[in-house]
Amino acid sequence: MASGAAVLGLGRMTDYFIPSAAAGSTESLSLAARRLDAFPESFGAWTSKAGEITEQEQSVASIHHYIRRDYHNADSGYNVGVTLLCGPAGPMAVHPPTACFEGVGYSLKSGPVVTSFATDSGTQSDEFNVSKFEHRSSSLPHTVRAFWGWGQGETWTAPARPRMAFRGQRWLYKLYVTDRTIIRSDSGTIPQAESFLKEALPILRSTLAPTNPSSTNSSQEVTA
Repeated sequence: MASGAAVLGLGRMTDYFIPSAAAGSTESLSLAARRLDAFPESFGAWTSKAGEITEQEQSVASIHHYIRRDYHNADSGYNVGVTLLCGPAGPMAVHPPTACFEGVGYSLKSGPVVTSFATDSGTQSDEFNVSKFEHRSSSLPHTVRAFWGWGQGETWTAPARPRMAFRGQRWLYKLYVTDRTIIRSDSGTIPQAESFLKEALPILRSTLAPTNPSSTNSSQEVTA
């Protein structure tokens, strides 16, 4: 616990010295936050149920606005968890999910590694960190994969040092997509998160970056 508190304290201290939203008014942050609500609760064969982030968690992480949903695809049967955050760049650039999963009984099996998603035209790509976690002590052993990246609506990136990469930015979006697979002798990777992102990324681009209409109809494919 002490070491965890020390790391969190160091992260918050680092955020203090890296300029983000302090360089002007918060109007741009407020406008960005309002765009989250335009991301649809259902699209294609995907439907969703809303989840919540507690007020305490929002305060600790400096979350200005968020959506948290569990999406289900009626055609494939795939399920993913989606959390999309908006807030000042400094706090948004910290807190990778590795510590969160390990803190509730998961062990890190692989990652993070960077996975790329590219448009068919090849003119734009999105990058996400991917880590795989395993939980064998529960009654139903399973793995969870977490995809996460940052951006301002047009392109998602996964820099190795996000605090420095986003230095000077006023605000950021942070996107998490997770999927879950039961561990069996014949179990392999089920592309639930990839399937969701393939359909969701063009929609996210058109809703979060409405000033970039040329990307509204672009389709995605995994290149990793």
